[in-house]
Order: sequence, then C-alpha cells, then structure tokens
Amino acid sequence: MATLEQMCNTVEVNNSSWLIDSGCTNHMTADLSLFKDLDKSYVSKVRIGNGEYVKVEGKRAIEVETMSGTKTLKNVLYVPKINQNLVCGTITGIWLLIIF
Repeated sequence: MATLEQMCNTVEVNNSSWLIDSGCTNHMTADLSLFKDLDKSYVSKVRIGNGEYVKVEGKRAIEVETMSGTKTLKNVLYVPKINQNLVCGTITGIWLLIIF
C-alpha cells in the first residue's frame, strides 16, 4: 500500500475515488474536469505529506456522486501536483459515513 507521501509525489489522478485524509485542512483534487467554474484568482500553497509545498491554482465547489446521490463539496482546492482526490477528514455531515 502506498503512503500518502508516495501518492502526492505523482500527478496521475484516479478521479473516481476520494481518500479521506484526517491531516488535511481542505478538500483537494488535481482533476480540473471536476470543476464547472474554477476561481483561478485563488492562489496559495499547501504542504503535502512529505513536507513539500505545492501550488494551489484555484478553488470552487464541486459535485461528487455518492451512494445516496450527488453531494457538493465546497471550497475544493485545485492542486495539479497531487495524484489523489483528498476529502478533509474533519468534515461533518449526516451524509458522510466512515467505516473502518
């Protein structure tokens, strides 16, 4: 199994799945096609698992398909240099169920 550090060091995105990351502070994806209208004026940097800072090139809400229907994730960051869609593990809502 790959570590988060290994997953964030490449840019191939599996846009059909999302990794729940209890250490991240924002939802993030490198899949530009998920955004209907990206706010490219939002630029920043985020630190990934290996300690490296990578560029954020926009943000906006996106829709994701769940077993209970389409849900909206707000303020999702567009980070081209990660390879995994990340859902912030600190989100709350009755539509999210985490089973270990």
